Amino acid sequence: MQNKKYNNIREYLLEKGIAFREANGEIITKCIFNDCDVNSHGAEAHLYIASDTGLFHCKKCDIKGNFTMFAQQFGDNDSYLATAERQSPQGHRKYVNAPKAQEIWEIATEAPADFPYLQKKKVLSHGSRLRENKLVIPLYNGDGLLSSIQFIGADGEKRFLTGSTTAKCFYLIGTPVERLCVAEGFATGASVHEATGYAVAIAFSSTNLKATVEEMRKKFPQTEIIVCADADSNGLAKAREVAESGARLAIPKFESDEKINGKTPTDFNDLYLLRGSSVVKTMVESAEIIPEKFGFTSLGALLNEPEEEISWIVDGLLPSGGLSIIVAKPKVGKSTLVRQLALCIAQGEPFLDRQTIKGAVLYVSLEEKRSEVRKHFKLLGGNGSEELYSYIGSVPEEANQWLTKEVKNRKPLLVIIDTLFRFAKVADVNDYAKVTTALSPLLALARENATHVMFVHHARKGGGDGGDSTLGSTAIFGSVDTSIILKSTDDKKRTIETQQRYGTDLKQTLLSFDDDSQKATMGGTKEEDDIQRIEDEILNFLSTKEESVSESVIGDEIEGRTTLKRKALRDLLAKNEIKRIGAGKRNDPFLYSCSLVPDIYEGQEKQETKSIENLDFTKGFSCSQDSVISTSPEQESTQQALLVIKNNQYEN
Repeated sequence: MQNKKYNNIREYLLEKGIAFREANGEIITKCIFNDCDVNSHGAEAHLYIASDTGLFHCKKCDIKGNFTMFAQQFGDNDSYLATAERQSPQGHRKYVNAPKAQEIWEIATEAPADFPYLQKKKVLSHGSRLRENKLVIPLYNGDGLLSSIQFIGADGEKRFLTGSTTAKCFYLIGTPVERLCVAEGFATGASVHEATGYAVAIAFSSTNLKATVEEMRKKFPQTEIIVCADADSNGLAKAREVAESGARLAIPKFESDEKINGKTPTDFNDLYLLRGSSVVKTMVESAEIIPEKFGFTSLGALLNEPEEEISWIVDGLLPSGGLSIIVAKPKVGKSTLVRQLALCIAQGEPFLDRQTIKGAVLYVSLEEKRSEVRKHFKLLGGNGSEELYSYIGSVPEEANQWLTKEVKNRKPLLVIIDTLFRFAKVADVNDYAKVTTALSPLLALARENATHVMFVHHARKGGGDGGDSTLGSTAIFGSVDTSIILKSTDDKKRTIETQQRYGTDLKQTLLSFDDDSQKATMGGTKEEDDIQRIEDEILNFLSTKEESVSESVIGDEIEGRTTLKRKALRDLLAKNEIKRIGAGKRNDPFLYSCSLVPDIYEGQEKQETKSIENLDFTKGFSCSQDSVISTSPEQESTQQALLVIKNNQYEN
């Protein structure tokens, strides 16, 4: 039957002698595609057909299609309805082969972990199956219906089920929560999922990325989407185009001379194989937000963008893939401290009371003697089993290329360069442009390899606070994520403080170095230490005074910031180590003196010593016992009796 037109589906069914009934504008009949209605009678039929368009859906086997596909079951390849568009043969086949895909999927068995393709890519099976020695990966459409199958051979050869469609279809690994990645291939998506823990939708081709992202937005509207691009020209262009709809874009970055199996690497699985999961995780998490091309972002959308997640190699101090600097004048202990840091990372031990991630460390020492470095690592407890590699000597030729090669080979978590300008060879440390140029390769080294790079640097001779203490251009302080400042105080104490782009700044805190091991430990804050010193000086000063003195007199005698002196006075009062009289007004200022006896004994003292209740000891009391004794024999005897009473109270 050629090019025959039917006015409606009823006309066709009547001509073919197919029994049907109607309900709610739909034709209901037996399924002609599968054995869904072998034992069905009348109302039990499962195939529903739209009376106007001829589109059908079996509610038992879930097959869907149009009139042309329906008519093909009776050999009518060119029959069509006047009320529906004629469908192309390609349109029919996707429905015809969906049951075939389902059949293959149901027969296939669980894919073993040792399947050659999985081993080659170093990924897990993630729900894929095995059929006739080929990996079987299902493709689902937006309605959750199985539409096609991808077969991957042991050698990596890929093909799709003949006659099926892959457009707008995907395979989901994991459950989306806050973030969802979209990648082209199965191995790429598996690598991203295993490195980050994020759910990944496999699009199977660069041309299907857009449709897959659109489907993910419909299904998971509150989830942030990261497009994980393939770095080839076509894949990158398609991924960037898709990301411009408001997604993030993650791009794997490789060195120009890197190869994998003799070929140029392009995707995140290649990156996973070359550098490991930590690098994949860092690059995915640092995915850039691609706003709509040449478009503005609304404040609402901007505020709804997720907070950047930071991973640390030293908790709250040194971010993975970051850049830091430790600054101090000579002989304060900066090289000593970074060697302790190096060993803590290599051993996975805490550093200055902060947890660390264990990993390899490269230590580049360009000023220290080899014997001193060896001696110090031994004193710190190094045993030689750690992944800690030291270079001790002059600066290598082409230093940046040399260090990059070492980082690629050894994959360290931390690189320490001691010192910065011996390594970078900057002629003018105050030249912003030259310093920026010198730091750029180190910044790229850190970001691209998920390696934290720390360099040791000198402080200005004139000193300074915070970042202003750094010798040279402000480009140094502006480029780093963490600046660690060591100082030596006038009383020969050492302090540490930080200024950080991420995390919380560390206030100036005392740092003690053990004489034997030279290991640093944290003390209290510098402010706490200053307050304690001021308290001691206030007590010593008041112990010399027979009369109470004003706050201004104490302020003139004691060195330190006014705010700290006031806090010290309040702390001493709270601890009952000094007494205060007066109203704190202009004509009646506060006056301070030392406390001889705690206040809890004053009531008892008054009851037991009524005979001396009229004696005024306030002006005479101080921290000096000699100043308490009166020249009157009668008063001396009374005071001695009082002291006996108080001593008995202390003993009880």
